[in-house]
Amino acid sequence: MRTVVTLAFAGCCLSMGGCTHVAREAATNLSHAGMQASSTLSADVDARASRLRADRAAQDFVAAYAVMSRCPAVTYGMSADANCDAVSLAQARASNAVNREISKFAEVMAARSRALQALGAAYAALGDEAAYDAPGELDKAIGPALDAVNAFGTAVGLGPAPALAGEGVKLVGHALAASAQQRRLLRGSRQIALITGHMRLALVKERGLFGALDALLADLDHETRQTILKAGLLDEAGPAATVKAIALGTGLTISDAQLSAKLGSDQALRGAAEVAMLDTLTPVSSGDLDAGIALLADLEAQHAKFEHGSPLDLQQVSGDAQALKGLLAAAKQ
Repeated sequence: MRTVVTLAFAGCCLSMGGCTHVAREAATNLSHAGMQASSTLSADVDARASRLRADRAAQDFVAAYAVMSRCPAVTYGMSADANCDAVSLAQARASNAVNREISKFAEVMAARSRALQALGAAYAALGDEAAYDAPGELDKAIGPALDAVNAFGTAVGLGPAPALAGEGVKLVGHALAASAQQRRLLRGSRQIALITGHMRLALVKERGLFGALDALLADLDHETRQTILKAGLLDEAGPAATVKAIALGTGLTISDAQLSAKLGSDQALRGAAEVAMLDTLTPVSSGDLDAGIALLADLEAQHAKFEHGSPLDLQQVSGDAQALKGLLAAAKQ
């Protein structure tokens, strides 16, 4: 049934003489959607890489504070006691098991970043082909994109993508397209779709890898908060805001001056506010990876529509990108 519908579409385009323009416009729009998706996912890489650096710093902070709180004195580069010397302890922390895992994930992030850059370049080349009828440029971009996505897939344990369909896609192109440019656009779309699909599968594998790390780092967040609390560094604004919110929920209002004075004089009140505040802090969600996977899946669907001559639904891709941007913005707050 699909073949009949596709060939009917091709015949209609040929008889009307307008298929070339339609294909070029659709390819241009698909190119823009792919570049938007690649750019948004690159922002997600930056956000996760920043979180990894912060998690490593927190891991070192909690461990070092626990050890150094028992030191008679802390030295800097003197190595009298490795656990009491900041330089020596920092060097030792680099080989810590958790930090080694974090370093591995940093390498995965770097591989994802390179893959997204190459994928974005392939989508840009698709747009250039549609706009300028530049034979060869699209083919030149496909190889690096495939190599980079394969490297990312290998980094997460997925492995490389199956070989890209070559002659088969060309035959489909000949059956569908009225011009050489249309055949190049169809073939390029199919190849980029396969690369995008492998990128999505690699992101699924990455999500599984991060699941275990996220659970560990959620515990680390809890320890870090406790350490900061024990050190007496919790900003008064935190407990004060918590008490005000609790009071407001019961219909009561408290003046800032009264609350500040009471938190300073009543140890039990401050402690209760700290318990309530720490208990309601939520761990960072990995919803960004779910959103990224959905974004790539919808992008693949648009490739299929383009290849079958169906109208594209790029609002769905744009909506997915905006959802991911929203998650990234929320994580910064």
